Amino acid sequence: MRRCGAVRHSGPVTLADGSPTGSFRAQSPLVVGALETLLAGAPVGYAVLDSSLRYVLVNDYLADINGRTKEEHLGRTLAEVVPLLADAATVAFRQVLSTGEPLREMELTGEVPSSPGVQRTWTESVYPVHDESGAVVGLAIVIFEVTSRVEVERSHRETLAMLDLLIMRAPVGIAFLDSDLRYLRVNATLAQFNGVPVADHLGRTVQEVLPDVAQGVVPLLRQVLRTGKALTRVDVDTGPTPAQPGRQRHWRASYYPVPSDDGTGLGLIVTDETDRFEAERQRIALLEAERAAAGRLQLLQQLTARLSAARSVSDVAAITVEVAGPLLGASAATLAETAPDGSVRLLAAQGVPADMLHVGRAVAIGENEVLREMFDTGRPVFVESRAERDRRFRQYVGGGVTQESWANLPLRSQGRHVGVVAFGWDDAHAFTGEEAALLVAIADQCATALDRTRLVDAEHAARTAAEAAQRSLDLLARAGFVLGRTLDEQAVLQEFVALLVPEHADRVSVLVPDGRGALDAVVASAGVTAGRPGRGETARRHADVAFRTGKTVVCGADGTGEGAEGPGAADGADGPDGPDGPDGPEGSDGPEGSDGSDGPARPEGAVGLAVPMLARGRCRAVLVVEVGPERRQALLADRGLIEDVSSRAAVALLNASLYGQRTRVATRLQESLLPEELPVIPGVDLAVRYATAEEAVEVGGDFYDAFALGRGSHLLVIGDVSGRGVDAAGVTGLARHTLRAVAHDLGPAEALARLSDMVLAQGHHERFLTAACGRLTLGGDRTGEVELARGGHPAPVLVRADGTCVRLDPDGPLLGAMPDVRLDTAREEVRPGDFLVFVTDGITEARAGDEQFGEERLAATLGEAVARRRADGIPAPEQAGTAADWLADQVLEAVGRFRTRPAEDDVAILVAHVREVA
Repeated sequence: MRRCGAVRHSGPVTLADGSPTGSFRAQSPLVVGALETLLAGAPVGYAVLDSSLRYVLVNDYLADINGRTKEEHLGRTLAEVVPLLADAATVAFRQVLSTGEPLREMELTGEVPSSPGVQRTWTESVYPVHDESGAVVGLAIVIFEVTSRVEVERSHRETLAMLDLLIMRAPVGIAFLDSDLRYLRVNATLAQFNGVPVADHLGRTVQEVLPDVAQGVVPLLRQVLRTGKALTRVDVDTGPTPAQPGRQRHWRASYYPVPSDDGTGLGLIVTDETDRFEAERQRIALLEAERAAAGRLQLLQQLTARLSAARSVSDVAAITVEVAGPLLGASAATLAETAPDGSVRLLAAQGVPADMLHVGRAVAIGENEVLREMFDTGRPVFVESRAERDRRFRQYVGGGVTQESWANLPLRSQGRHVGVVAFGWDDAHAFTGEEAALLVAIADQCATALDRTRLVDAEHAARTAAEAAQRSLDLLARAGFVLGRTLDEQAVLQEFVALLVPEHADRVSVLVPDGRGALDAVVASAGVTAGRPGRGETARRHADVAFRTGKTVVCGADGTGEGAEGPGAADGADGPDGPDGPDGPEGSDGPEGSDGSDGPARPEGAVGLAVPMLARGRCRAVLVVEVGPERRQALLADRGLIEDVSSRAAVALLNASLYGQRTRVATRLQESLLPEELPVIPGVDLAVRYATAEEAVEVGGDFYDAFALGRGSHLLVIGDVSGRGVDAAGVTGLARHTLRAVAHDLGPAEALARLSDMVLAQGHHERFLTAACGRLTLGGDRTGEVELARGGHPAPVLVRADGTCVRLDPDGPLLGAMPDVRLDTAREEVRPGDFLVFVTDGITEARAGDEQFGEERLAATLGEAVARRRADGIPAPEQAGTAADWLADQVLEAVGRFRTRPAEDDVAILVAHVREVA
């Protein structure tokens, strides 16, 4: 196509009667009339010019384009009609006049009066007009407007250039392959993923570039080529790439068929999901481990509660085989007790043939290999395979034993064998360390319950026989009550020593190990020298022996010790604590008194017991009991009772320790879900308060956060995930990290909506959350704006310096409960002296009877406190740190005064105070 310079106008024409070119009418009236009719309505521009380039004929279409009437064209030259185009067009037109050769599709660009200021484009074809002699006497011009086509072509070129730029700089991997899976185009991101330069991809197949990746990718690519259907968001696991040798890679890819003149090729978009996949796998493994641990603890607590409620030996047996067995997934369970003659008598059985074992049957320990091994070693016997079962239970296999694996556990209480519990599984069962520990813990609970109920039965039978038995029952009952009503370790010990003084002892103390095999300081004491009881060298030496041997040591008045195995088992009558030892005559510990203190000396003839507090076969602490000589016989008579109570206290102490460990784990997990520190905001003080529910031992879902967004803005967030425990913690962590990731680019409402979509996409099902999110932006004069959105959360309160309160309550639904949530936004001006207060529903839903604290009472409390502070002229609290700390404490104190029942939910408060300009 030939191009001409810009032309302002071009014009169609009409025949001119009497014009110098009137000879054209001499042709044929019919032809001329038809020609005029045709050209008048043609959708193209048409004109005829004479040899002087004057218009002879022009049609309506071209007249409209030029912005002149047809009459204004006729007899006038190009320069007169279209002066802006005349120079460029005249040269081309005169060339046709001189050569007689037509000029086709010459492109003209310019403005015309019909559309000033708009660049338009036409193509013009110029043909010579000959007279009868063949001389060129004029020109015929045909004009087509191609403005739209030119614009489309230019836009297409620009779009292709932009797409090419986007593809090459995209943060995801992009490539195009031909039908032979050879790379045609590769962007830098994909080359970086693969660890291969862009140039080394081109013209090579996927197999040649990435042999370890091709096995997982090529089948998908060929499927797209074969079916012509795209595969989108496909998770693909492959071998390593040169970018990261030795590391399995995980991708999320989309493959699209790309039709072309040469056939169908492929386009692919790839993101590297390796880090996310590995992090998710680690997170799932940790969650599974935590769930398993929580499940084991819950099972043990459930069984312990049932066994604690047992009132007889038969109750313990029934609970063990009917409850513990199914909870463990076992298909068989048996429980037997040790009889006084040393045999084992079956108390209850489930899931075993009736002709194999009979309830009430006694089996001599020496007649059974498994029983003999357990009683000799005091350890469980685990049978994991069919061959081992057939060997160990050969006397029973013929009787119909079907279970392949067995856990056989001795029941020991106070160092004595009290019975055997066994659980069987139909299939081979490998007993892991955690499961073995759980089974041993269950056996300890069964042993304690069995021993307790046996003692209770015996005490009931002898209640009327002796006053000592009655006293024992009273103590056991009180011990069961006081030791079971708290899960605080120190409280357990204090309650325990209080049980024995003064009814059973004059002075009692408990010593605990320091973790290095030695007894540490006294942790609980009561009696006539409370504060330093049991600290004399003699008492401590006897306690050390009891701790090492796990046996009670009787401390004589002369300093000698008598262990469970006979006189002198502790120190020996002639040992260093004897009459001639360094402690002086009669076992005194020094000139100042029996325990080295300045208090009264131990009475002459006094006696004591050093009792190991055993639980799960370990000594958890040592109880030291001392009485005067007049109570010596009563103490020795109560020795078994005190040992029993010590054992119960040890179990209670162990349970309290387990509870404390779980509480500490929950606390540490809760702390890990909250920010380590708050940001420093110029001119603003931040304060937070966080407290868990009084009865809670699981991690809660309340959270808060504050972080900088840049350009003087900070995001303040508070929220509450439904429920408690590991799942709630997962959603809490997801919420905080999601908001930190998206809030820099999105407003509060959009950030919360994105969080809602993320929670829903994670598939937490019944887990949802509420949250309030505010963007605080301040200028140099500490004035600015807060932009706030909330999703189902209590409305934050903006408290003005004079105590006026503004509730920031834009509409917004719960987050994570439904797709495509929409949240409104509230904006308020922030001035020096203002407080911005966020709370969770642990504040607003605190109860006094059936009445809630509520959002209105919260606003009133805040307004009154700030107004009172201003009226009193207090610029800032002196003891609470900052004004923000002071206001947070005011809220907690108001809720504490209002509440009449223990807190049932966690509490979180976030306060931002804009300091007044000095």
